[in-house]
Amino acid sequence: MFRRKGFVQVLVLTLIGAATVCGFAPSTTRTMDKTIHMPSASSQYGEGHVGSTFTRSVSSRILMDSTMKTKTTRTRLQATNGDVDYSKIEPKVYKQRWIQLGYLSMLALLSDWICFSVAAAPATFESAYAGHSAASLIDIFLFTNVASCFLITDIVSKFGLEKSIKFASALMAVGCFFRSGFSCFGPLLAMVGIGAAASSDPAAAASAGADLVPYWSLLTGTILVGAAQPFFQCTPPLLSATWFGSDERATSTAIALNFNQIGIATAFLVGGEMATSADGLSNYFGIISATCAVVTIGTLLQFQNKPPIPPSS
Repeated sequence: MFRRKGFVQVLVLTLIGAATVCGFAPSTTRTMDKTIHMPSASSQYGEGHVGSTFTRSVSSRILMDSTMKTKTTRTRLQATNGDVDYSKIEPKVYKQRWIQLGYLSMLALLSDWICFSVAAAPATFESAYAGHSAASLIDIFLFTNVASCFLITDIVSKFGLEKSIKFASALMAVGCFFRSGFSCFGPLLAMVGIGAAASSDPAAAASAGADLVPYWSLLTGTILVGAAQPFFQCTPPLLSATWFGSDERATSTAIALNFNQIGIATAFLVGGEMATSADGLSNYFGIISATCAVVTIGTLLQFQNKPPIPPSS
């Protein structure tokens, strides 16, 4: 009798093991505080008790595996903070990524244009601002740039790409108007009858757009733009990783970074043509401010933090 019962139980356990290996039964070996009891020669339990213990043990294993699988599935579909698990969504790229890249590239261009705006005509600058050199103004810009670089990582990590770029673009626009004043809006103000440009005195109207701001205002504006520039120089890789597919990231990052060099070239080309006198220098600063204002408005309206669906898994 003992041999027959032992043979039957060994056969049952063998079938369960084979089903587990083939995937037809739960693979876990954990049970809920219940085990399969093998009777011995001196066992005092009857055949019915052994069968009942065996059945409860198998049922416990199946219940435990079902619970674990349900929890695992729920964890995969939903993150701990309640957000959707994007690893289950098919990646997608959006046309908006080129708008994002365009604004970041233009902001980078403008920041270096402003930095080297006086490099093409240092004699004109030093004539207009006696006792101050163009080189010292550029040095102040670069020192501020380096100091701001140490804050970029923490600021972008805390506030996100969108808020950081919008803040930096607004800061650069404010800095531009500290450097130029509002003379670039002279013709527009004249059309609505506001400001010196609308004066009946022709001499006052002629000189309204040629006045340079005091040096302290120029210096303040330069520091503000210098603090904003790293937000456009250090974030192209993050923008590429957030918006572009893996086969486009190197190209998009290179485009944004090379616009810094285009900004330097623009400073020498445009500045060399316009900044030949105090009047020309004033108009030159005004054009930079107007261009920056247009790009900043577009950035505030259209720049986004991230796409609805990421470009890669």
